[in-house]
Amino acid sequence: AKEAWLFRHFGESPPAWSSDGDNDGADLNHEYAFGCNPHRPDYESMQLALKYNTSSKLLEVTYTRRKSGTHQLNYQLEVSDNLNTWNLPTNELSSIPHPSLGCAFEQVLAEVSESQTSASQKFIRIKVEE
Repeated sequence: AKEAWLFRHFGESPPAWSSDGDNDGADLNHEYAFGCNPHRPDYESMQLALKYNTSSKLLEVTYTRRKSGTHQLNYQLEVSDNLNTWNLPTNELSSIPHPSLGCAFEQVLAEVSESQTSASQKFIRIKVEE
């Protein structure tokens, strides 16, 4: 699926997966993983939506990923109090079909479990690996 996506967008002479031809800060691996167009800057598919749930008193994170079974990627929501240690616990609550990217993508809702530290700030990232 990944090689077919690259061929569909670039034909017989594709650039390296590490390239960023549209200069939006995402290499082709991330463009593929989050459903972006590698020919135009489109940050919206890579953005995380954050919301503090006043009932559970936990931070909720919504992000886009390819549906399981359509790729060889592993998505990991990572949270840190300090940018050095990325292992605070998260819990996936739900996933629904993505409203605009088609049937190969879904929106995931996860919550960030309470940290064992008293830090008031949190750093969040999505790690995507093969």
